[in-house]
Amino acid sequence: NMQTASIIEKMSFTDPVMAQLVERMIQDERVPVLQKKEPEQYLEYLFRSIVSQQLSIKAADTIYKRFVALLDGDLAPETVLSKSFEELRSVGLSGQKARYVQAIAETAISGAVNFRSLDALSNDEVINKLTTIKGVGLWTAEMFLIFTLGREDVFSAGDAGLRKAMLNNYPETNIKTKEDFEKFAEQWAPYRSYASLALWYSLDNK
Repeated sequence: NMQTASIIEKMSFTDPVMAQLVERMIQDERVPVLQKKEPEQYLEYLFRSIVSQQLSIKAADTIYKRFVALLDGDLAPETVLSKSFEELRSVGLSGQKARYVQAIAETAISGAVNFRSLDALSNDEVINKLTTIKGVGLWTAEMFLIFTLGREDVFSAGDAGLRKAMLNNYPETNIKTKEDFEKFAEQWAPYRSYASLALWYSLDNK
């Protein structure tokens, strides 16, 4: 793939450690390619990320499947709001998450956030818009940029996995604060999302 070849080439000049991490990830068939999702899938992604917060992958999957079943597979905001708070709680959502799911649906219906136009916005504008929704924080917005909008240059300095992987792979560097992590990641621009994928991947390998 031309794209990944140019990434490795760029990384090998700026950071041989990262070049190696990216290469190792690419040799594995399971590597995600960053792809833009269709606007119809934006809400689905946000619902899923709210459901998944602070849960193991397995638990998150189970609850998300129940949530989708409750809606008969129809994730339209109107359908979500047609369910009562109790019904949402009955699939295993905490009270807080049930309210967040309702808040996302309300935002979509009121047009307070125009989901269809998100892809036309810059990364910062997308973050500013999404974080106005109750329950959607910076991390969720950053993950949305990477995995839903397929943006190539996003680094989530607050992500625990990324921090851990950076400390594993760069043991001699003195990075502690969020600012340190952000600054250190600047060398991977304009491919910080791919660097992030490679870092998460390196954790899986351990």
